[in-house]
Amino acid sequence: MDSLSKQIIEILSLPQFANLNKAQKNTVRECILANCLILSKEKQQYYLELIKNNLVSVEDLGEEDYYKDNICYGGIVETKIVRVPLDKEGMIYPLNYHLKYREYKEPIGRITKSVLHEFGHMVVKKTTINLEEGKGSTNGGLLMDMGGLIINESFTRDYGHAFCEIINEFTNFLAFKAYLSYTEIDINAIEKMKAFAQANGLKYEENINYLSILPDNLFTSFSESLLAMETMPEGTKEMFNPLYVKYTPLVKLIMHSFQNPCCTYQDLVKAFQNQEGLYAKKDGKPINDLLYGYYESSFHVQELFDGYMKDKITWEQFCTTFDKEMFKSQINYDFITESIEIFTNFYKKRVEDSVKKGDITEKDASNLLNNYEKTVNDCLTYYESKPKSK
Repeated sequence: MDSLSKQIIEILSLPQFANLNKAQKNTVRECILANCLILSKEKQQYYLELIKNNLVSVEDLGEEDYYKDNICYGGIVETKIVRVPLDKEGMIYPLNYHLKYREYKEPIGRITKSVLHEFGHMVVKKTTINLEEGKGSTNGGLLMDMGGLIINESFTRDYGHAFCEIINEFTNFLAFKAYLSYTEIDINAIEKMKAFAQANGLKYEENINYLSILPDNLFTSFSESLLAMETMPEGTKEMFNPLYVKYTPLVKLIMHSFQNPCCTYQDLVKAFQNQEGLYAKKDGKPINDLLYGYYESSFHVQELFDGYMKDKITWEQFCTTFDKEMFKSQINYDFITESIEIFTNFYKKRVEDSVKKGDITEKDASNLLNNYEKTVNDCLTYYESKPKSK
């Protein structure tokens, strides 16, 4: 057993997991492990320490649906801010997490979608909030980075949930594929994983390097959406939440718009294979600013976007609209079209700025814009193929 698995087993002996039985702990262990497999060593340790110190309760909801605000969830993470300051000035607050997840009748191996998803959220959560690091809002409140692109205003309202949920589904998919090729899985789990891979066209090779699992182009691969379809085999459609993945292609396009014009997609692949994570930097700058912001700083994304687009639309305005659209059952095709226009303009401004600074050539810019246009076309093709509601 490797040191990572040992660390996770030790964590599961802590009091916050005492209410789980052996089978439930095994499921949780595998899901924590899967999420670890796509992280850098440093981020793995941050993640495990956060679970150890800030996750105060874990509840298995069984197979019952979980409803909140008339929305059905497969699981939910509830965050409570402890109002006992850590410092004398009362500027720093610890964050405690209460995690609930749902079981499924046919888990794949010992991974169930709800557990994988909820522990995936924990990867990007913050351990504390420092009010001195907050930023003023247009409403006169204080904006705080809660992790995972969620920004909270004065502990009352927040935005960025759509990105947090959809990117988590994407990283869940990568974690799941990494788990497919991880060698320390029991024999029963291995057989289930092989069957799942075969049924759904996923690559399964024993002893494959799981750090090579990024698709040829993550901006135009929509596997999560495919696996959430009702036409998929039983046990597959539960792997991804249709409520979230209906906007996966749009978020992949937005992700492309945040690709640093000075970096190539292969830079991201190479960094991931070197176990630097999706949030890696090159020459001190994030390779992909949206992914960097998701893991490291929600403010980073907001400041970058507003710097180019504030005269047209702010990050807060877009996120607030997106959060509302995500929870509607039907796709808003006007929103898709408007969003593509917004982020195409954003990317063009970034590319033009890089040319002006002398960081890239006019030829480089032309190639970048042509590649982005392919992402736009793939996104449009996906949505044009979907039946429109009457």
